[in-house]
Amino acid sequence: MAKWYIQRHALTDEGPRDDSERPINKIGKKQTKVMRKFLKRANVKADIIITSTFKRAIETAERMQRKDTPIVHLAELDPDGDPSAAWAAINKARGEFDTVHIVTHGPLIEKLVAAVAFGITDRIDFEHSAVMYINTNPTKTEEPRHRFRWYVTPKLAAHLVGKDPKSVENPLQEAADIAIAMLEHLGIPSKARVIDPLVATMARAVRRRFKRATSPFDAVYAKVTAKAFTAGARQAMKELGPVSVSVTEAKRKAYPLPRLPDPIRTAALANQEIDWTDADHSSERASMIAEYEVSRAYHDGMSAFAGIWRGGNGPVEKSWQVQPDACEICDGNAADGFIDEESPFDSGDMEPPAHPNCRCSLEYRQVPEGV
Repeated sequence: MAKWYIQRHALTDEGPRDDSERPINKIGKKQTKVMRKFLKRANVKADIIITSTFKRAIETAERMQRKDTPIVHLAELDPDGDPSAAWAAINKARGEFDTVHIVTHGPLIEKLVAAVAFGITDRIDFEHSAVMYINTNPTKTEEPRHRFRWYVTPKLAAHLVGKDPKSVENPLQEAADIAIAMLEHLGIPSKARVIDPLVATMARAVRRRFKRATSPFDAVYAKVTAKAFTAGARQAMKELGPVSVSVTEAKRKAYPLPRLPDPIRTAALANQEIDWTDADHSSERASMIAEYEVSRAYHDGMSAFAGIWRGGNGPVEKSWQVQPDACEICDGNAADGFIDEESPFDSGDMEPPAHPNCRCSLEYRQVPEGV
């Protein structure tokens, strides 16, 4: 009987998924500590540990390692690997070993367990450093039977080994819903990789501000909005193309991306606009504020680049992009179709967000010839 202990790498600081050099952070180290202690109490002794080639997975594996357990690194276990190819590489690498500890990443890890465990789909949310146990019972048939046994998160493991559960919790989890919402309306992967962590960072800063921690908020707000502004400008450049100083120039020279004129002033303005004395200091409200502020900065960046592009290349049009559950206000804006970049939409707004919890976005295009 083969035993598979499949683990997602421990928590890291924010960054792009394809960053292979990003290490685990302090909370991630605590997660591996409680998970290692739990597996020891559960008498789990891996014959071999197989991990991806990414630093955060390797560090997780090394912290879970007991004595001289060999560790093998496989590129097939990197974040965007194919589950079939990954399982084939794992089986080849394990040789005659029966108890295998696998350390990999989302979204591959969900696909790995879904491929062998009946009733588990790749839509599960596999938490950082969590471990799932699946075993394989040989049968007389050609295909072995894989059975799901248990799934343990760092929080549960902390309870079981007598540690503080809060010390191993992912601080981004409270902002998960808002990150998913941003992912839905910013469907291009390059957008999601930038926007999701910015919203999460902003939400944490807002929650601290609710607790009267005023000074750090200004700096975080300025940094996050500047990044969101630049991300929006880059997205507009992706849609419209680079800006040239003159259309007639033989050698086209792109303008640098615009930046916020005064992030600190913008942060001070935000402090005035948000009612910090409101009694409803919930994580949901913090997430709502975070989404609104990041979305506003992002679309300000799009608009700023579109204005520069117009000056160098010609007329620009924009359209309001909505989700299926959009409100009447945003549906009315979307019904306008493509309009001149300098014109307001039906609601009077120049760009999203039109209101709190607005998940709309913009799309830009060059004005078609002959129009």
